[in-house]
Amino acid sequence: MSNTLLYNSFNWGISDDKFTWFKNSYQSWKAIEVRKNPQSLTLANLTEKISWDTVTTRINKIIQLNSTWKIIYFWTAWKIYYSVLWWTWWANCYTDTGWKEITDAIEYNWYVYWSTITHIDRIAIADVDADWSWDVTENYQAFSDWTTWSNPMIEINWKLYIWDGRNLAEFDWTTWNNSIITLDYWQKIDFLTLAWSTLRIYCNRDTTSWPDTGRCYFWDTISDNYNESIEWPWDALNTITSLNWIDYVVSWEYLYSISWYNKIKLKKLPEQAEVQWRHGSCIFNWLILLCWTYWARTYWSLNKNYSDVLNFDFPTSSNYAETWTAKTYTVFKTKTFLLIAWQSWATYWVDKINVNKYSTTWQVISRVYDAWSWHMLKRIIRSYISTLPIATGESVVTSYSLDNSWSFTTDLTINTVAQLYKENFPSINEYNYIETKVILTAWTSNNTTPELKEYWYDFDIVNQN
Repeated sequence: MSNTLLYNSFNWGISDDKFTWFKNSYQSWKAIEVRKNPQSLTLANLTEKISWDTVTTRINKIIQLNSTWKIIYFWTAWKIYYSVLWWTWWANCYTDTGWKEITDAIEYNWYVYWSTITHIDRIAIADVDADWSWDVTENYQAFSDWTTWSNPMIEINWKLYIWDGRNLAEFDWTTWNNSIITLDYWQKIDFLTLAWSTLRIYCNRDTTSWPDTGRCYFWDTISDNYNESIEWPWDALNTITSLNWIDYVVSWEYLYSISWYNKIKLKKLPEQAEVQWRHGSCIFNWLILLCWTYWARTYWSLNKNYSDVLNFDFPTSSNYAETWTAKTYTVFKTKTFLLIAWQSWATYWVDKINVNKYSTTWQVISRVYDAWSWHMLKRIIRSYISTLPIATGESVVTSYSLDNSWSFTTDLTINTVAQLYKENFPSINEYNYIETKVILTAWTSNNTTPELKEYWYDFDIVNQN
């Protein structure tokens, strides 16, 4: 009697490792959409380059003005770029005269404020155009600690809170207080979030240039000092974003959630985060975009009936995110689209997600399957694939790899409009375990995507030694 290895549900996202985890989870995938219809696979939306050769250094922060929708890009190397809503035109609107690295920015009370290593600068929103030469107030306020790598800012109840070493500074339009509260020694504030009336202050312990312990402080914005704190022993905090008052935290190789004072370990990540960098994350179409190393991943579910899953929807436009040479530094949700700022070697780019087009071609690799035992020999006797009607130029291809061979053998291909399914009776060697791969390819215009419904392998047990 034959057995069947069936793939017809794809809603558990990326597995914790390639051997185990939940049914319907997969070893890896990229640029594949799994949430809109969990019973099928399609390509994700297309990532397009928009910056061309303009960017010459890392972008730490992107903001969009609420009143005019203008977009401002803050570079680490003391430059600020500006674009109107139509993102194809850029202008180097300002260069810091003191060559100070820019670490964060925010729109507050009809001004744009940005933090450098040493000071806060600002410009009136009315003066935001292609040339800020005579309009910026540099060194508007000074920090007390000039040894830090980030200065996060957040607005709460019409007040601006800014990181300053292990102190939290407060600014209420006119009055600057460098230390509204003071944290423990060796703490450097890297992220600020808000949950109801509680400010969450995320720090990394910094006895050297490599932080080794993260901590989250909770402050009600009224008391003379913080109210409570929790620790991440031996793990730095790399990126944080919030949705519905819950913080999602990447720390080393795990994803956590913080709700009230509770810390929950949600998932092991496919790769370890970079300790020395802080990355910007955001919310896009109710997807949590977490950026912690070579790419930005998404975490969320279709609705309450499905589990939250980790996915890799948006590789960079040049696909450099496959290697350690590429790093994604920040993602930002504008009012109409998503921006991804990244680097490969000494080249820097900004990408945009085009929600009207699909990625060109990408793949899904299954977990390793051993049919209950590594020692039992198996033999495939039949393979099958089914799709919805595909458009001209689209294709779906399945392949398999046996016993960790590191290479895949092509099995089934659907690439004609009238063909909805295909089967094969392959003649292959006996094996102990198998991995499968599916490659989806869009038409050259990227306007449509193929949709895989299911594929399976029937196999016999040869022996049970």
